[in-house]
Amino acid sequence: MRTWARPLGLAGVLALFGAVFAPGCLSRADAPFTRQSDRDRDAGGGGLNIDVDGGTSDAADELPPTAPHAVLGVNPPRGAFAGGGLALISGNGFAGNARVWFGDVELDRSEIVPIDPQRIQVTVPPGHTGAVDVSVQNGSDESTLAALAGGYSYDQFYADPGSGPTSGGTQITLHGDGTRWNDATEVAIDQNPCVVNEVVSKTELRCTTPPGTPGSKPIRVSTSVDVDTLDAFVYSNSDNGFKGGLSGDTIWRTRTFSRRMLAASRSTKSPSSARSAPSPSRASATSRRPSSMSASTA
Repeated sequence: MRTWARPLGLAGVLALFGAVFAPGCLSRADAPFTRQSDRDRDAGGGGLNIDVDGGTSDAADELPPTAPHAVLGVNPPRGAFAGGGLALISGNGFAGNARVWFGDVELDRSEIVPIDPQRIQVTVPPGHTGAVDVSVQNGSDESTLAALAGGYSYDQFYADPGSGPTSGGTQITLHGDGTRWNDATEVAIDQNPCVVNEVVSKTELRCTTPPGTPGSKPIRVSTSVDVDTLDAFVYSNSDNGFKGGLSGDTIWRTRTFSRRMLAASRSTKSPSSARSAPSPSRASATSRRPSSMSASTA
């Protein structure tokens, strides 16, 4: 007896797939087309449990509730220990009578500018090296007190002046807080040596800036350890936009030359040419003449 092998048609393929997946889906009169896994789960058996209709829960429901009074950030988060810079405090529940503390130092009312319930602008008070908490309270209501731990950090030193031309050559004074600078102390701006001219004291020294590229640069002071302050010095294209060029040098020579050229051009005018120029009265009369002539003609 011979057996002929026939290719499987479309009907055969569908039948094969039905035989494989049919056990997973049962049809009954009371509950047609129920999944086998559902029946196994109801019966207490194993199987894959998939929540098709329920979906996933909203992620917002899992977030912690926002406190009605909170300090969320300070921008910038750091600055010179001498204070005096502006900072923006962000948070929730700020009122017009908000009080602000940097560490244990409460700011004067003149240094606080409430903008809206989420923002307050302040003038940073002087402090000491390190991080301090930033606290806000509305008036005398202690229930509104909120604090941000380590919200602001004071740098150990700062430069005065804090900017100069890209050509270099600016003498700056570094003021330190708790520093121990000596004759062996080295200074670098953006990894380029700032030649120390004088060590005035353990907390003050002077150096001459090297050439640099435009922008804010870090300053590193090295004695026994390296101490860095970010954005401590700003290189600009000119030390003064009214008297300096792109090199940062003063353009006095150009201005003096222009003055000499102007004086020379005035001295070259001859007396005859000066007499030939019409006086203001004659010029005005001449300018009025066409109008009078047109009137007489009319």
